[in-house]
Amino acid sequence: MFRSLLCLPIALPLCGVVLLSGCATARKTSAPPPEELLPLSNSFSELGQKQQEEAWWNEFGDPLLAQKIEQAFQTNNSLEIAWQNLLQAKAVLTQANSAKFPFLSLQASAEQEKEENAPSAESYGIGLEASYEVDLWGRVSNAAKASKFEFEASYYDYQSAMQSLAAQVAILHFGLSESLKQRELIGQQLQANEDALKSLQTRFGGGLVRSSDILRQEQLVESSKEQLIEIAASIEVQQNAMSVLLGTSPLEKGSDRTTSKLPELPPLPATGVPAKLLERRPDVLAAFNSLSAANANLAASIADRYPSLSLGGSLASIGDSPSSLFDTWIQNLSAQVLAPIFEGGARKAETERSRAILESRLANYRQTMLVALQEVEDSLVLERSLSDRLQSKNRQLNLAERSYKILQTEYSNGVSEYLDVLTALLNVQSLQRDLVELQRMVLEQRVTLYRALAGTISNGRENFDTAQEN
Repeated sequence: MFRSLLCLPIALPLCGVVLLSGCATARKTSAPPPEELLPLSNSFSELGQKQQEEAWWNEFGDPLLAQKIEQAFQTNNSLEIAWQNLLQAKAVLTQANSAKFPFLSLQASAEQEKEENAPSAESYGIGLEASYEVDLWGRVSNAAKASKFEFEASYYDYQSAMQSLAAQVAILHFGLSESLKQRELIGQQLQANEDALKSLQTRFGGGLVRSSDILRQEQLVESSKEQLIEIAASIEVQQNAMSVLLGTSPLEKGSDRTTSKLPELPPLPATGVPAKLLERRPDVLAAFNSLSAANANLAASIADRYPSLSLGGSLASIGDSPSSLFDTWIQNLSAQVLAPIFEGGARKAETERSRAILESRLANYRQTMLVALQEVEDSLVLERSLSDRLQSKNRQLNLAERSYKILQTEYSNGVSEYLDVLTALLNVQSLQRDLVELQRMVLEQRVTLYRALAGTISNGRENFDTAQEN
């Protein structure tokens, strides 16, 4: 036995009015491509030749560097934060997509009423309820689109965090190698200065040098010792920083296996077309998806100002005993139109807020693209400059060493003062240290260039193809 309760005849005429009143709500929900926002040239100032690897750190041919970066991808806490943010965005996307489907629930009940001097009464019930919001103006679909774009933005934020972490590890790795090399160099300089001091002391005993020359050389020896103290502290601080990047305690001393060897500079990578760079940079893609999410949210907020239509239905059975529970069924079909009339401007204000967010993210998208282009161009300019400076520094060192040898000979022959020899020696030793520093700076600038040109990284941890398709 069935009994039906139908509310549709009342609701459907209202739906016709609603359908006619909201036809102007259609809105484009895709963000503009880069070429529509920026004038783009065909190339950067340097073209390069070698195609850059996805794992660009392998270009340096340093297995220890590659090992550190891979470890950081697994154990760095800042990267873990970005990963968990991505998982949160994935959960929000699943929630948003669920609004596209009907909501179905099962209800079951059992009651017993007993009054004094009266037989007890029992009641049993079971039923299904379903509800569904008809997406007349695209509010639900646009809200789901916004969540999808936010999820993708979080994915590219995670990718950008990976690239930044890899660059941090590489720069610190080369900085540590430089410090170790500087320590070796200063140790050699200290030994040479001590040998020179002994020679001067011997000649002083023979009355061939002045005491002021001895004092100047002793001061140089002490200066070298101070430099060793300074570089030792710098090495320890860099090792502590590396431990934190790798997610380990800086209190665990002696675990770093970095050597003083700085690798040769790899060939310049192909820089490609600026438009292609903007299509693969994670930070640009994150900004693009964030902009797309704001656009979809604006469309959803506009649609929310129009009437909504909800459909509902239920099927239930009630009986006074379990055996009679399924004898009588009641079905109910309903449609509800909810149209905002007065709300103090709340929904309009939400639309204006969404529009302001859209404009803000559009500006951020433009700025992110500009910065991406600037980073590549700056890296090319600075690397070229540093390479030229490195060549000049090599020439300066060669000239300084020749000058020092000549002055040593002249001093031995009594032609020059020891102050001239000491000044030349200080210049040689300073240039030697500057040369090591410049070698590190060139490598660091190449890391910056690789980072600026890099796209996404596959590390085997993320697999969101299904979620991205929803």
